[in-house]
Amino acid sequence: MKTVYLKRAFKLAAVGIAMVVLYFFFADLLKFNNTNSELHVRNFYREPENTIDVGFIGASEMYADYSAPLAYQEYGFTSYNLCVAGTTGGVYKSMIREMLSRQTPQLLVIEVNGFLYNVNSLQDEGTLRQWIDNMEKNDNWLDTISERIEPDDRKNYYVRLLKYHSNWENPKDLVKRQCDIDRNNESDVSLCKSMGIRTQTNPEVSTAENKSKLTDLGKSYLEETIAYCQEKGLKNVLFIRAPHNKKLNKKTNQQLEEIITQNGYAYMNFEYISEEFGIDDKNDYFNTEHLNVFGCEKFTDYLSRYITENYTIETEHSEDVDAEWNKCAEHTNAVFDTLKERTLKEEGKYYTEFSDMKW
Repeated sequence: MKTVYLKRAFKLAAVGIAMVVLYFFFADLLKFNNTNSELHVRNFYREPENTIDVGFIGASEMYADYSAPLAYQEYGFTSYNLCVAGTTGGVYKSMIREMLSRQTPQLLVIEVNGFLYNVNSLQDEGTLRQWIDNMEKNDNWLDTISERIEPDDRKNYYVRLLKYHSNWENPKDLVKRQCDIDRNNESDVSLCKSMGIRTQTNPEVSTAENKSKLTDLGKSYLEETIAYCQEKGLKNVLFIRAPHNKKLNKKTNQQLEEIITQNGYAYMNFEYISEEFGIDDKNDYFNTEHLNVFGCEKFTDYLSRYITENYTIETEHSEDVDAEWNKCAEHTNAVFDTLKERTLKEEGKYYTEFSDMKW
């Protein structure tokens, strides 16, 4: 009789294990929101722990405007853009927590655009999911859901199939996502790190002022981010405004500067001085918000030089780390050479770190 019960128990256990395995398989297979952002996050976890000298937090401005491998090649420090498209300042605290859970950056650079969206954008579910659904399922994940998601909506984050189950109706998107993931995983780490660049010049040069405002909600997220950095004892934190074709209005810029500097951190608006490092509004952007490959090279060089001139960054690494980063720099240079050729032809295609450059 005991043998019969044991067999039944084993069968039930096997069924239970199979169901759990199938759940996680389909939860990942059907998850589809923004593959670019998904892999920017996934690739962060592929970086060896405690090998990043400078951590970048922000939205698409950073992975379009700044190249970590090129910065390493010229200035010797390693870095990573932990950035997702359109991400709001409401999850910057969560992103910093995740950065600090795996890395010990000597400097944290935070791009401020995530604090400047309107209230609807700051709370947009799709944007929130690009971070929350792609981060590791750890204590920070649970805390982030608790902090940012209304109680009635949390189950859709805990059980992702409730959100993504209908994606089986879009097999082409799912196949493309899986092909992108497979191509991304061909190397041990992301060779270009986070990257997102379109091969065109700016079709709509604008001298109009960017009228973005720091809403009460955006201000609260900025203050929350600053408070968390202070709580963790982070002394080297640089808040920046990356170059935009439409320059931020003076009032909003002043608000940002006052809040940040009064709390003991530095703020630098690079779009106000973009002419100093040769940014051409017509030829160095691919739209009004993001630099193309030519602008990315210029801003990477200027920002990297600014960092090394204003902060003491120890750039001594192990032989394995230097070998890996030299490989990344060599690969990125080849990619940028190709992107330059295609930009001059106004190809108009979007490329990320996992793109097939044979397109």
